[in-house]
Parts: sequence; structure tokens; C-alpha cells
Amino acid sequence: IRRRLTRDLLGAVLLLLGGGLTALYFAARDAATDEFDTALEAKARAISTLTVWENDRVRVTFNDRFMPGFEERKPRDFFQLWDAEGNEVARSESLERDDRLPRRTGSLERPARWNLTLPSRRPGRAVGFAFRPKGAPPRAKGDDSEFRLVVASDREHLDETLWQLLGLCAGLGVLLVAVTLWVIPRVLRRGLQPLDRLGEQAAGIEAATLATRLAVEPLPSELRPIAHRLNDLFARLEQSFERE
Repeated sequence: IRRRLTRDLLGAVLLLLGGGLTALYFAARDAATDEFDTALEAKARAISTLTVWENDRVRVTFNDRFMPGFEERKPRDFFQLWDAEGNEVARSESLERDDRLPRRTGSLERPARWNLTLPSRRPGRAVGFAFRPKGAPPRAKGDDSEFRLVVASDREHLDETLWQLLGLCAGLGVLLVAVTLWVIPRVLRRGLQPLDRLGEQAAGIEAATLATRLAVEPLPSELRPIAHRLNDLFARLEQSFERE
């Protein structure tokens, strides 16, 4: 019984711990990624608000040096803007002449978000949406022409956070497993002591000691019916031996 209970309890607890830590990691990973995407989307919206329609053309009043991350010497952020026909309108100084960002966009309310390899050959994450510049003429009926903006950023800090989170969950899991392996056998040993004592008392009763009865009151309620039945059995055996 002890071995079976130990095996079953350890399996159940380890399964719950593994499932709980896995769910915790994925929830925290999604939260960290959403926070990163929110910051990236804020940069994209800032650039879109600086895109204005003047004299029948679009002008971007954005300056890379005013927003950290887009500077040319050590770029971490990149952006590229296209018109409705796919012609490039503007790009960040962090993009070299032959560099291109994927022209993948969603709506302003639901931007597209995805992972990519940056022009710097580092892993990154991008957000893209279609919008109409400030001051653009009213949209004619059936006109769905919109400008498309993609902003990408180095995800080094995000990856570091995720690795730290993974390490924390793994370390916590190892600690909890070690504690579980140490606690459960001892808890079971202590919990099954009344059953062990009952077995020892029953094993000590022989033909010469059939008048002995098991102590019922100190036992847990689950074992009392068994003790009563054993006492009844010993009483019948005693009577049988007396008749013999």
C-alpha cells in the first residue's frame, strides 16, 4: 500500500507541478510578448501621427535622432513606409540602402505582429498596419488606398527575459520536485503508522493469547471497523479453542 500510494501521489503531484509551471511560463511569456508588442506599436503609432499629407504628397516629419533605437550607429529599431501602390515613401536611417522590411500589415485597430530576422541579422519582432495620413483628402467611395507602415525592433531584451523566466520556472520545478520526493514518503510513513501498529498487534496474537483484544479507540475512524471485526474473530476463535 505504501509503495502504491507513494508512486501514485508522486506521479499526481509531479504532473500537477509540471502542468502548473508550464502554464505559468506560457502565461508570463505571452504577457511579456504583449508588453513588448505594445511598446513597439506605440512607436509605430507615433510615426504614423508624424506622417502628414501636404501639397498632394506625404511628408514624414520623423527624425531618427529624436527617438532612441533608430539611430544609425547602433540601430535597434527600424521602420519603412509605403504608399498604396507599394512605393517606398520613407525609411529609418538604420536601414541600409538594400535593406527591406516585409510589407506585412494589418489594420490600425488590429496590427499584424510577427517575428523576423532584422537587417542587422539579429532576431526581432515587427508590427505593421495600414493607415491614412493626417490631412489626407476624404476617401472617395470605393477608395481603399492606405499607406502601410512596418516597424521592427531587436528582441534581445525580450529573449533575455524569456530565458530568465524559463530558468526560474525550471529551477523552481527542480526545487519543488526535490521537496515533493522528500515530503511525500515521510507523510505517508507517518499517516500509515496506525495501520502498521494494528498489523503488529494482530500478528502478536497467538493460540495462547486469544483473550487479547485490539485497542479500538486510539485508531483512526477508517481502521476501527477492521479492529472490531478482528476482535470478533479472536473472540470466536477463543470460544472454539475453549470448547476443544
